Amino acid sequence: MIVVRREADKDFVCWPIAPLPPGPPGPRERMVRTAPQALARASAPVFRLSAGNRLRRRALTEMVQIGFAMYERREYEAMTGFYSEDLVYDLSGFGERRPPDLDVEYHGHAGMVEVLRGLQDLSVSFVPSEVADAGGSVFAARVDYRLHGDGPSSGLEVALDVGHVYLVRGGVCVRHHSYIGWDEALTALGEARAGHPPWGG
Repeated sequence: MIVVRREADKDFVCWPIAPLPPGPPGPRERMVRTAPQALARASAPVFRLSAGNRLRRRALTEMVQIGFAMYERREYEAMTGFYSEDLVYDLSGFGERRPPDLDVEYHGHAGMVEVLRGLQDLSVSFVPSEVADAGGSVFAARVDYRLHGDGPSSGLEVALDVGHVYLVRGGVCVRHHSYIGWDEALTALGEARAGHPPWGG
């Protein structure tokens, strides 16, 4: 079901998603592995479509599903195909719940791989559940963040509602901001679409 929400005087479109279904990789996943620059060129026009456009919804859904499936499979280097080499990966939205072994901010592909390995070392898993599309170059993904106590077999699990906000240029993500709480992520998304993102610039 597609829902229109309003934040910071901007409307955006939300829809539910599920994790990537099992099966052979589709065209987008194959391209992000083998031809990420070509994928970026092919993806760039998507971000000129209006929020909620059918083709845009499909592309954003696939990007989120593939990205988190790669994370769960520990394919961190392959994930970098969705991201700029000048990426800023920001965890300040985690506040006091940011894992102490992780920094507030990481840069570039190497920084992204570092933070993802750090999360995996902490036995963190992500299950995507929703996309929010503000149109233009920004969108967000809602995920269930599950932190297992001493590993998945411990039986101890902490579940958090996490939102990731993505800023895209040239078909690749240049800023990735994570927030504890979907409402916090939606507020940041609305502010970014209105032209005054919380991270400045």
